[in-house]
Amino acid sequence: MIPKKQLVASVLIAGGIVIGLSELSLSESTGINILIVNKGEVKIKKENWKAFQKASTGSLLRPNDYLQMGSNASAFLLCSNTERWQPTAGKQFRVSEGCPRGTASRPRKVARGQTRGQNALTPYIISPRNTELLSDRPLLKWNPVKGATRYQVQLEGGGLDWQTETKETQVLYGGQEPLKSGVKYLLTVTTDKGVSSRQEVGANLMFGLMATEKAKVVEEEATSLKKQGLSPEVETLSLAYLYEGNNLKAEAIALLQPLSQQKSQNRVVYSLLGDLLLQTGLNQQAQQAYQQALALAQKSGDQEGEAEAQSGLGEASFGLGKKEEALSWLKKAQASYAVLGDESQVKLLAQRIEEIQKRLKNS
Repeated sequence: MIPKKQLVASVLIAGGIVIGLSELSLSESTGINILIVNKGEVKIKKENWKAFQKASTGSLLRPNDYLQMGSNASAFLLCSNTERWQPTAGKQFRVSEGCPRGTASRPRKVARGQTRGQNALTPYIISPRNTELLSDRPLLKWNPVKGATRYQVQLEGGGLDWQTETKETQVLYGGQEPLKSGVKYLLTVTTDKGVSSRQEVGANLMFGLMATEKAKVVEEEATSLKKQGLSPEVETLSLAYLYEGNNLKAEAIALLQPLSQQKSQNRVVYSLLGDLLLQTGLNQQAQQAYQQALALAQKSGDQEGEAEAQSGLGEASFGLGKKEEALSWLKKAQASYAVLGDESQVKLLAQRIEEIQKRLKNS
């Protein structure tokens, strides 16, 4: 069995969640500290910010960041050392006073490639795409095409050539042999009119099954997490982070979409969902998620959430070939990060803007 310290990502539990990216075991990890706001005004100042900003539940903090509690505020930090710290109302703290570790961070993964975008007239693949899977008999899903009455489904890879036909827009893989780890699979769907999912250009549609031993470790961590008595939304978010960190994008998306459909008021749900959809090349769906994240961030005065959503909208627009729109969003994100005083993000966005401007000039 693969030791837990070989996992790329870990979720640590202490009556709550701490997201961390590390090559250490659960007991050794120096993962992220997550802020949960119960009531009142709570502000944070990250190490590279110039001033305190309003915090939201799900804010990720490092030891050198600062926390400012309002006089009637109630909040707690879920620390990467598996402890829960509840700072006193009406005071200011350095995060290291309660959470001495937390040096790692979740890298925000956003797509940089350009695709044609999904055409509603094609049965483009919804899931799985550009992901690993836990199930060796996955549910296969695609876009419903108006006027289509039947779909021809083909799954290929590693010598497999499984085919079936259905009236539905999803089907459970029913081949004689289960999928195997170490194999890259490609799902193709064709309508009864001859329109194929392969008409989608530029996207990585390959997927595979996670190695058995690694999957066992992930499932053990997920089982442990579910025993912590978390609220349904926090449990779902923590599982989604665990799956994302292990390249189980399809699993994470499947968890978050019901929260989106239930109109969750946590902008982190939509930010993470947008990132995952962007990573899988579903740019139009990512746009919708980021727009919801942006609206919630603006409503609550979450400047960091606003910047992240604007950045995501820029990359989603670029993925759809809308370079001018992408530039507009990225410039807004740059301005939002400038308000925070996050010069590193300002510089990164300046480089990205320059790159797109060059492409626009040469197109």
